[in-house]
Amino acid sequence: MDTNRRKELKKAAKEAIPAMGVFQVRNTMNGRLLIGSSMNLNASSNSFPYKLEFFCNHNELLKADLATGGPAVFKFEILETIDPEKIEMADWPSAVQALEKKWKSELRPYGERGYNTPEL
Repeated sequence: MDTNRRKELKKAAKEAIPAMGVFQVRNTMNGRLLIGSSMNLNASSNSFPYKLEFFCNHNELLKADLATGGPAVFKFEILETIDPEKIEMADWPSAVQALEKKWKSELRPYGERGYNTPEL
């Protein structure tokens, strides 16, 4: 690959807008959910297995379930993304947070149903 082509590809990668939105981490053993959001869902998806492997999660219930079932019982799934072309860039974070709130309200991932903490 020539140097100019390589520079073009690097520039295109830097300018690409990552998928943003809401994800769930589902425990396939007991059905508990963790609902979260990210401004870069691909990065969150890629880092999730490593966070599980090294117990880099502060949720004690999730840690206990991880110790019982192991990382293989947890599945990362994208629930919904925003369309960055229809929303002003400055509003992307609030749009993602609004989606997360919507999904938490719908799925109620609290107590025995999930790992999230109810918001006050």
